Amino acid sequence: MINKEPSLRTIIDINGRFIAAMLALFYGWLCWQWASPEWWGLGPIAILCFIGGGTHMIATIFKVVAIIRRRSAVRTFERQGGKARADHMAGERDLKDRGMIR
Repeated sequence: MINKEPSLRTIIDINGRFIAAMLALFYGWLCWQWASPEWWGLGPIAILCFIGGGTHMIATIFKVVAIIRRRSAVRTFERQGGKARADHMAGERDLKDRGMIR
């Protein structure tokens, strides 16, 4: 059976990536606010945090899209064919008719 829902590990991974990206963007914004000619070193740090947080956020969004596409593909795959049905239990009469017992 194919699992349609993402695992708990995947959900925690996505949430962790999202939080890390938001923290990097927040830290970049914070450094940008404090950047001045005296504190010129905060400017490059802020730019690197914006780049890192932005790429991390984009990667997280792509991962979520990949999970949604996988769920869609699984749903499409499951729609193929008919529903699974159980056969009736072979009784003594059926076995005798087919020559399996006497």
